[in-house]
Amino acid sequence: MSATSGAKYTAACVQITSAREFDPNIKAAGDLVRRARDAGADLIMTPEITGMFEPKRELHLAKATDEAANPALAAFRNLARETGAWILVGSLAIKDRSRGTAMGYARDDRVLRLALPASLPGAGTGRR
Repeated sequence: MSATSGAKYTAACVQITSAREFDPNIKAAGDLVRRARDAGADLIMTPEITGMFEPKRELHLAKATDEAANPALAAFRNLARETGAWILVGSLAIKDRSRGTAMGYARDDRVLRLALPASLPGAGTGRR
């Protein structure tokens, strides 16, 4: 978009305190995304570990799902369709057979996910 086009574009960041299960995070982030869209945001970004925060690695891996079964991904895809906003989800617990869990990657359906290689310290573990 040209700086002289006069078109307005609004971005918003929402913040949640992630819980250890998917459902409370989906609800909290979903409510904030809707509020941001109602306030005029075109692009809405969520924090890291939006899907769920499980600090114990073995439990994190047990709770992570493949892409097709991930409840947070499905919810944010539906939310993007519902609101018409672009949503950047900070990270989701999606299993990747080659790397344990993947934090996400760019995709369709107006839901964007950041790539975070599992080889980075703490990736997919909740540890830094």
